[in-house]
Amino acid sequence: MSLLLVEPEDFDKQLYGGGGAAIVGQIVQSFGENLAIVGMTSGKYPIGKWTRAEIYGRKCMFLPVMNRVRIEKTIFISRNFRFALALFKFRKMIKEMGVKSVFSQTWAVLWFFAFCPGKWDICYYYPGLHNSIRYGTHRILGKILAYPYALINAIAVRKANIVLAAASKDAIIAHQKHLHKLGTNIEITPLPTATNIDVFRPMPKLAMRKKLGFPPDVPIYVFVGRLAEQKNISFILEAFRIVRSSRANALLLLVGDGEERQSLIRQTVQKGITDSVRFLGMHRPEEVAEFIACADAGLFSSFVEGFSVAMIEQVACGRPIVSTDVSGVRELIIDGKNGFILTDRNVNTYAQRMLDVLKLSGAEEFSRELAVKEFSMESLSGRLRRLWSPFATQTPEIKSV
Repeated sequence: MSLLLVEPEDFDKQLYGGGGAAIVGQIVQSFGENLAIVGMTSGKYPIGKWTRAEIYGRKCMFLPVMNRVRIEKTIFISRNFRFALALFKFRKMIKEMGVKSVFSQTWAVLWFFAFCPGKWDICYYYPGLHNSIRYGTHRILGKILAYPYALINAIAVRKANIVLAAASKDAIIAHQKHLHKLGTNIEITPLPTATNIDVFRPMPKLAMRKKLGFPPDVPIYVFVGRLAEQKNISFILEAFRIVRSSRANALLLLVGDGEERQSLIRQTVQKGITDSVRFLGMHRPEEVAEFIACADAGLFSSFVEGFSVAMIEQVACGRPIVSTDVSGVRELIIDGKNGFILTDRNVNTYAQRMLDVLKLSGAEEFSRELAVKEFSMESLSGRLRRLWSPFATQTPEIKSV
């Protein structure tokens, strides 16, 4: 074992459903048999004991520090902070593994190793450069704690030997200036996330519609992601309402779940679009790929993003995208070629682009080529090996899941 991967994820199951889980899953698939993993269990493995476990088909040393059910019941204490407390409880066992190189993308894990006694070689990966506390599930508390979090995180990130980010170069420069104001001067290296291009690939649209029970001749749009305030899905619903005034048979698929689900359902009732919006919930990656394949275009309207895994999945499937201008989008969309980027957040303009995107031709070939070249798991593992020596000493093994 030459590397610790430490994340508050349930390693009893396949990791999917967001950018955070995606990067962890990709690293396990690429380098798993050289990893010592610290995380959570659903009960399959004993808490507080190093076990030889099979994760993503890889034999890894695994130390569960808490049960996932317990962390799901956490209400007032941040789940990530609760995980850091569990790390503290089993700190002796972590040290006894003898591995000093640590990879994590979780702020609470960074804090633990930054302030834990001992010398650690830390690779910290920002899954996004927005304030994680401010945009968390506790809105009021998040606003109160946003500045203390930013200050402590700026101090902690100084302890990292290398800092990576799933963000555009412009977003990274802006964040480095923000950190400088807090007394931290570091270099952040862009590292786009990736996807499994064997799962997310172009598939015949009509065949997928027939398989999934959708009509063959209507406009279908799809949103994939967490149903959260920062995703600004209310904006998409309003734009979709406008689109339906000219394309009454259009459908909108929402693939994912989150704290905004019930609020969004009420909004569909208020806007009179209930019959045209499908709340599909969480699905396995193979199923998500089929929903994307049956759609005409993907929709995104986030206030903030890192480097959206869901958007990369759309590109890999060859589907055009309509998106607000967030971090990473300009590396994925050439305006007018494989989608449209909205800079003004005007809902009428967004609705018009939803109609315009139906007329784009040639998007599939362009997007697929981009995904294979820049956003495959092979490209991710190659970048990791070049950026951080603990990855360079390991032989990646890319397998489809």
